[in-house]
Amino acid sequence: MYPHATLYLTRPLDVATAREVLDGVEVVADGDRLAALRGEGVEVRVSGMPAGEIATHLDGLRGYVEARCQVTSPDLAQRVNDTRQVLGLVIEPGFRHGDGVWRWLAALARAGSGMVFLAGAFLDERNRPLAAPPGLALETVRGRAAHTHAPPAVDRVLRRAWALAALAERGFIEAGARSDDAGALAALRAWIDLSGTRTELEPEERSVIDRPLGTLHGQQIVDATWRSEGAAVLAWALGLAALPPHDEQADAAVLAAALGFAPLAPAVAPPVPALRPLDELERAERRLLAVHWRVRQLQIEPGPVDFVRFSQEAWFGGFDLFGIAVADRDLAVGGDPIGRADHDLVRITASIAAERHQAIAWVCGDDPRYSAIDTST
Repeated sequence: MYPHATLYLTRPLDVATAREVLDGVEVVADGDRLAALRGEGVEVRVSGMPAGEIATHLDGLRGYVEARCQVTSPDLAQRVNDTRQVLGLVIEPGFRHGDGVWRWLAALARAGSGMVFLAGAFLDERNRPLAAPPGLALETVRGRAAHTHAPPAVDRVLRRAWALAALAERGFIEAGARSDDAGALAALRAWIDLSGTRTELEPEERSVIDRPLGTLHGQQIVDATWRSEGAAVLAWALGLAALPPHDEQADAAVLAAALGFAPLAPAVAPPVPALRPLDELERAERRLLAVHWRVRQLQIEPGPVDFVRFSQEAWFGGFDLFGIAVADRDLAVGGDPIGRADHDLVRITASIAAERHQAIAWVCGDDPRYSAIDTST
């Protein structure tokens, strides 16, 4: 548990802004000064560093970074130079990286265009490391305990897998992948109702399923077809199928047979699944988060990364590389280091990573609503 953190902000926060970005949190003011945050059984006391002391403090901070930290973001120096407000936070009874209080801090950092200093590490508002002492692994609750929600029950995981498979099939039908589009769509909708899958669909998902044939726009079709990657993760979580490598798309026919998804596998009986142990799910979450982080990092900062070392020092906790292909110590895509891999295959890998990250975070209990899962890296 961490009792302290510091916000370094380039755009000073006022009480009104804090109240705007912290929905459901009690924001306590002392005059025009932010004094405390309260909620979820936690109190965060806030103290602002006097403006006249900030420059000297930042000089000391630069020395700390130079002497103690491995810098992972080239814009850290500019963030330090641009800091205009420093807020010290005392948290009682403490918090873990990734929990509800962490989300408050991230929201304030986002509003103040700043960063969070936690246990010696600098993190940006999207939870990406900017600098940290080598080997630091934050005490994290990434996964099931990253939120207060319990993991979904096994029957709901199966319904969610069916819902994702149904969305993917709707996309393929709209894209003209079936010989009898109208018949395939009618059969899909009938099965959704008969199987109980409709109860799992969120409003936007129901809209995609129920739209008349020929009325989905291009991005809706693309988004729908990619949902099969989330279904693949849930099939793995239910012990029904192996998860393909991070740069290989799931096979819809294999997935349908594993899940008993009748529109594509009418002769297959519904499975009797069992959810994998929680520690195994959380191990998978760290691995899938790491792959997603790497493909996003390439977009932000092209160039090689020592992914092997990252597996040992990741801010969300270490993860194993069993079954994750690497080349020249970086994540491999199509057998090549991701920075030198085929661009089209890298784009496909990025889409796979985003969908799989969302699915594993949901099954670990990050949020009951699938669409509400935060896949920022």
